[in-house]
Amino acid sequence: MRRLEGTQVILNEAGYSYSLDFLQEAYRRCFRKCNEIHAIEKDVTFTKQVSMFINEIDKQLEGSLNARYQKQILECYADSFFEFPAPPDPSAYDTIRKVAQMGYRIGLISNTGQTPGYLFRIYLKQLDMLNFFDVLTFSDEVELTKPSIEIFKMTLKSLGTTPEKSIHVGDHLKNDVIGANLAGMSTVHLVHHDRKLAPPIQDTTIKNEQVSTKLSGEAQSEEELAAKPNIEIENLHELPHILGR
Repeated sequence: MRRLEGTQVILNEAGYSYSLDFLQEAYRRCFRKCNEIHAIEKDVTFTKQVSMFINEIDKQLEGSLNARYQKQILECYADSFFEFPAPPDPSAYDTIRKVAQMGYRIGLISNTGQTPGYLFRIYLKQLDMLNFFDVLTFSDEVELTKPSIEIFKMTLKSLGTTPEKSIHVGDHLKNDVIGANLAGMSTVHLVHHDRKLAPPIQDTTIKNEQVSTKLSGEAQSEEELAAKPNIEIENLHELPHILGR
């Protein structure tokens, strides 16, 4: 709601009057259009997303609104993330620290939604986790979303490794397990019993020189096979033990 209330204040200052209900409908239309883009495994830059929101308010608004006010709306749209940031998994810090100490290179792939990647970097720094990651891939910055095979491949390339030598850890069956499996990686599916926790930290790609992917079951379809993780865990703190086998 802060995002819309802030936008209303900025537009009022610029001489435009829109109700919160009207702005909410514009936001919903923007949200639906973004979801349509995500459905084809693409994304838009954060600046483009805010531009889409402004255009949903009024098709003529972007052309007439002073650049200063457009910048303020963009900042308000982004900063609302910190009003209620997603809490990290309680075991995320210790798990990632241990994995890093084991010598693994770690990457993160995130579908950023309505929050720009640069704010996730700030958040990770606040959590003292930023330095654990060798590569950060945010969907709004590369204009691709999981489960696109390409977003996994570009992250692996940046890590300097190959799918056969890597493990992807995530809590979303389609985006993480199917996407990474189809990219040729091994997968660890984190199964939450408490779905209230949805931390950005859990979508991690870990270089692992000892792991290779081999899926069996010739009678099954590729999609059915891809939906099967190599390992399921219930808590992130299980991961270092698995990697140490």
